[in-house]
Amino acid sequence: MDKKESSAFRIKKAMEEKGMKQIDVVRSSKYLESKYGTSISKPDISQYLSGRNDPGQDKLTILAEILGVNEAWLMGYPVSKHKVKKEIETISVPLVGEIAAGTPILAQENIQDYFNIDARVKSDFCLKIKGRSMIDAGIYDGDIVFIRQQPNLEIGEIGAFLIGDEATLKRFYKTNESIVLQPANTEYSPQVYHSDSDVRILGKLVATLHIDK
Repeated sequence: MDKKESSAFRIKKAMEEKGMKQIDVVRSSKYLESKYGTSISKPDISQYLSGRNDPGQDKLTILAEILGVNEAWLMGYPVSKHKVKKEIETISVPLVGEIAAGTPILAQENIQDYFNIDARVKSDFCLKIKGRSMIDAGIYDGDIVFIRQQPNLEIGEIGAFLIGDEATLKRFYKTNESIVLQPANTEYSPQVYHSDSDVRILGKLVATLHIDK
């Protein structure tokens, strides 16, 4: 199938129809970063619009979702512009607040609210981040982090932990004698606990919802 129009022309056309500027595309892609593992930068979109480069498959998928069009159409092929709509299955994930010692994480008294998310995320609960201790991992104050319940973590994975009655999000390290909860911010010191301390793993980080302020 031959192309009839350039991808640059199609991208510009779709952006104009949605009233979006380059910065709007960049910002929108940030919300999809946890879903796709990448995002579109300012240099990326500039190159696509100038025709110097076409988006690769990963960036093309993000662009198509942001602009609400068919990927093949966006690349210039003579196909329908409109995406085939699929029903997305969602799940309702509880937002957990303060946790009383000894109370199950999903006890009704701990639940503050619910978030509906794509069921493919496989999350059991979520937490609202307070503070700046994980900013180098792209997790900021006010963000919502989605956690899959599991009793263990691999070394270096980011997870949620219960220390006393306070839940915290940190990167996990362990030796024979100690548990280290490592912040992702050099301004914060690691939290080191003896291996038999009352540090409970709540689960693994599976997604982050960035909240603009």
